[in-house]
Amino acid sequence: TWNLMVRPKGFGPFDIIFLRNMLIYFNAAEKDTIIRNIVSALRPDGYLIVGHSEALNFAQSYLNKIRPTVYQPLENLSRAV
Repeated sequence: TWNLMVRPKGFGPFDIIFLRNMLIYFNAAEKDTIIRNIVSALRPDGYLIVGHSEALNFAQSYLNKIRPTVYQPLENLSRAV
């Protein structure tokens, strides 16, 4: 585990990360920070799987929606965010 508000060091890169029922506890700015930190821990071809209650519309600039709850980092962006 790690503090979601801090970019992970020594973790990853991961092929897949599951996130469920977490973002409901945070404001918009905190959600953006958390998702950017998670994306930084994904491989460029990795997957972020979220729960149905997690809305990631704010992350369209750095995540590609594959399916309703499945996302991938936009090409070559996972290390830059």
